[in-house]
Amino acid sequence: MRAHFANTSPSSVDGRRRRWRPARRTGVYTGTVVIDPSSLDVDHMVPLANAHASGAWEWSTSQKRDYANDLTYADHLIAVTASANRSKGSRGPEEWKPPLESYWCDYAVDWVVIKGTWTLTVTQAEWDALVSMLSTCPYSVQFADSSVTPTATPTPVFTSTPTPMPPAISPTPTPTPDCDPSYPDVCLPSPPPDLNCSDIPHKNIKVLQPDPHRLDGNKDGVGCKS
Repeated sequence: MRAHFANTSPSSVDGRRRRWRPARRTGVYTGTVVIDPSSLDVDHMVPLANAHASGAWEWSTSQKRDYANDLTYADHLIAVTASANRSKGSRGPEEWKPPLESYWCDYAVDWVVIKGTWTLTVTQAEWDALVSMLSTCPYSVQFADSSVTPTATPTPVFTSTPTPMPPAISPTPTPTPDCDPSYPDVCLPSPPPDLNCSDIPHKNIKVLQPDPHRLDGNKDGVGCKS
């Protein structure tokens, strides 16, 4: 249903040699086709900081590492343009949606599946935004699993019913996360996983050493400069 990379085939044959075009790749958030792979970032569909605030703050180190590197779900890690990744940061769908509206359906399905798989919470505003995005699907979406656990992925079921049904994720108050003392003006979790500036929405933040996320490269006390 989702194709993240589109590769070209040989472009032409001139009778003596075959000419090849460079492989083209598409950033799914924008639909932008790029040739230079360095123009793309690998993004967590549900950002690390968002997952942390939604319940991952209480995970063990190994659970955090497993989440950060999960390849068992195809869209847990996706290729996006660097500019779209920075625009998204750690924001949820209530604050940021992909510019490419035709991707909203896939985005919302992936977001719900991942949060359900890892038993992460959603806020009411977040859920309302997801329902709105699911309404753009060319099919109806229901999440059949009524008792989601970290090992049981809620399976999308496509039906003729026009109204999307919510999964077994109830909006709950977000627990107070632990905050690393190296960042006194904002609340960032201690690693793992390691965060970079594209994972957080804050800019020009005060940084104290030892700066475990290495946000202040030149050690001038200011990280993630705009």
